Amino acid sequence: MTKILDKPGTRFGKLTLLENVGKNRFGQSLGRYACDCGRETVALASRVRTGKNISCGCLMDAHRATFGRTLSKSAARVEGVVASTAQDITGKRFGRLVAQRPISLGVFKNGRHKRGWELLCDCGKLTRSTAGYLNTGNKQSCGCLQKEIAAGNFKNDGFEAYLIDHEHAARASHLYFVEVDGRYEKFGIAFDVKRRGAGHFTEVWHTRQMPRAYCWAVEQALLSRTLHAGLSGHDASLRVGGTSEIRQGLLIDETIELMDALSDECLRLGWQRFFAEYVPVGT
Repeated sequence: MTKILDKPGTRFGKLTLLENVGKNRFGQSLGRYACDCGRETVALASRVRTGKNISCGCLMDAHRATFGRTLSKSAARVEGVVASTAQDITGKRFGRLVAQRPISLGVFKNGRHKRGWELLCDCGKLTRSTAGYLNTGNKQSCGCLQKEIAAGNFKNDGFEAYLIDHEHAARASHLYFVEVDGRYEKFGIAFDVKRRGAGHFTEVWHTRQMPRAYCWAVEQALLSRTLHAGLSGHDASLRVGGTSEIRQGLLIDETIELMDALSDECLRLGWQRFFAEYVPVGT
């Protein structure tokens, strides 16, 4: 059966078919293509049609010039697997990341490749992600941004940190109210209260599980409302980040009721609006 040839002018990735030039010695159809970079190339029509070749080779040359290394054979084979069908985000910026080239993130059971992108971070490191996840705004760096803002969560400037690091803000955490060394009550947030308080908590009065940013916002509101509830005389070693979170003489039942009421309100409003309405400026 005679195979139907592609029409001149048909575009595949960075290549545009100029003419069909016959077959090779194995009977495979060949085409002459113009690349967007200005060069021409002759390639197997089947490889171009299936997206295995999407350029004359200039994409690999650009990768070598940028990163000082050649694509591995496996990476070269899937160079065009993504670009022929996926959203083209080449050169687009996502926070500190700039999309470099399409890559395969794996192979599904049906043989199709999972489409992904290699990204260059402003810090110089390479990372990977999917276009869909990048478009959500949840990935802004190779991980360097998270490291830089992590300390902010212990200096009462977590608001900006959580706005930037959506993944960290959404992690399940516990807002806790505990007794420390049998003398003080303390508000805090942790992924695991037992591990966080090993050797310090003698009584766990109350916990509430919510996304970390919500726990933090309610913690700030609680601290501001108990600011004058007996701060004198506590051990300086129990200070965190230079700001004491220790409270003395709190009425347990009333405090638990306050925690639940503020948590419910935070979940209703969202942590950003709640923080703006319930935490006084300068707290």
